[in-house]
Amino acid sequence: MPTPVRRRLGFERLEDRDVPSFSPFQLNGGETIAVGDVFPEVGGGVENEYVVGSGKGQQPYVRVFNLAGILEAEFLAYEPTFTGGVNVALADVVTGDNLQEIITGPGFGGGPVVKVFNPASRNVVRSFVAFEASFRGGVNVAGGQLNLVTPAEEVVVGAGFGGGPVVRVFNENGSAFSSFFAYESSFRNGVNLAVGDVLSPVAGANAGEEIVTGPGEGGAPLLKVFGGIGDLRRSYFAFDQTGRNGLVVAAGNTDGALSEEIFAAAQFTPLFEAPRIRSFNGNSSGQIQSDFNPFPAGYTRYINFAVGETVLFPSVLLNAGDLSVMAGEGQINQVPRTFYGVRGSAAGNNGP
Repeated sequence: MPTPVRRRLGFERLEDRDVPSFSPFQLNGGETIAVGDVFPEVGGGVENEYVVGSGKGQQPYVRVFNLAGILEAEFLAYEPTFTGGVNVALADVVTGDNLQEIITGPGFGGGPVVKVFNPASRNVVRSFVAFEASFRGGVNVAGGQLNLVTPAEEVVVGAGFGGGPVVRVFNENGSAFSSFFAYESSFRNGVNLAVGDVLSPVAGANAGEEIVTGPGEGGAPLLKVFGGIGDLRRSYFAFDQTGRNGLVVAAGNTDGALSEEIFAAAQFTPLFEAPRIRSFNGNSSGQIQSDFNPFPAGYTRYINFAVGETVLFPSVLLNAGDLSVMAGEGQINQVPRTFYGVRGSAAGNNGP
């Protein structure tokens, strides 16, 4: 009897899907990305935008694109002389009107000033110092509904490289809501984070969304899920626990389930390996839903990604949200690559 051939499934780009092609910046990668609804649509309805923060070596611009890849807004988040990059996130921080504000944190080398911008006016509507004023490791940012007492959402920050794995939550007034260490306080490479509704109410998550964390580069790929006050709810290794490449994370709904999925990738990928993304059932303790390579080996050692509906299918019942991935370095004039989700199947199982 012949030996069966084991075949590896691959993905092909689907040219007939409405996937935009645009280059947010013309330099050598490193951009951060968020997806959400920041501008009201004419006649009502909801249509998301891409929000992209500049990478290292560039002026600290934030740019907003519609789903066709057309630039709708841009502004400097920090002084033009700062070239450490800008981390971006979205949340309805100020008004609770279902339109999201843009949250920024500086990359490595910047002071720990977090800002919240009104996308329409480009004005700063909130600004606060997240850590000691002398800290220059950068600030990772996220946002979401962690406290159901008020309609406004909270800003979540994590220390960048050189800082301990401190996570802090700030309310709409810029006051600290909670503060905790996601990992051992002796770990000094920072913490990456995301916010999402990853635990269903039956799993005890009915007090708001959760904070998902991954350690900075140099840490083992230990993924954790916390409540808004720092109570640990899930903890498991997203990849081989002997690895020390850190973990970047995102959360969102790409399969139409009641709870959102968690997406994770190594913060650093060795040069001759392909970046790898896994998604997990949020209610589980490590149940893998998809496992794929968004770029080929040697393309980039770092990636950034965000979840939000960007692929416009003819039927809204078919599309359930998408994962937009950008190379973190090494590619000039790069464009986001989108992996779409459908009902019952998470992004990464269906192709870019």
